[in-house]
Amino acid sequence: MLKWYEMKCVNHRDWMIENFKELNLNYQEIVLCMMVDFYNSENSVITYDMLADKMNTSIEDIDLLISELVSKDVLIIGVDNGNMTFDLTNLFEMSYLKKDDYDTVFSYFEDSFNRPLNSTELNKISDFLNTYSKEDIINAIRTADANQKLSIAYIEGILRNTVNVKKD
Repeated sequence: MLKWYEMKCVNHRDWMIENFKELNLNYQEIVLCMMVDFYNSENSVITYDMLADKMNTSIEDIDLLISELVSKDVLIIGVDNGNMTFDLTNLFEMSYLKKDDYDTVFSYFEDSFNRPLNSTELNKISDFLNTYSKEDIINAIRTADANQKLSIAYIEGILRNTVNVKKD
């Protein structure tokens, strides 16, 4: 199953702008992430020289920015066929955040729906939690949001059609 950020309909850079505050990154870090995402989407080889040129800064500044993103666990650097690779998976999963802003699936639903949940919704979400993992539910919410169809029924459809029932 594709994760929400792997779907073709998701624009990573729009998502970064929309979630800038929650990402806890400074302006230079987010711009660097956007550049890496752009060049990754183009299957371009990324170099420090290229990033320094495009960001109009020094290679030393790029090195510091990249080091900071790696230390925050936002960016994973690797090597493939002799070229550096830049992986932003943790950025989109937001797994690098030290403080989880969404301690429960309930608060994630409320934040996504931008309103308090009613009792029917709370009961339905409880049913989801008995059937699916927290990660699967949150990924379904993100998918529904990316498709601009944020509703309990749509999220339930995503879960039923794409996620295996959790084993106790």
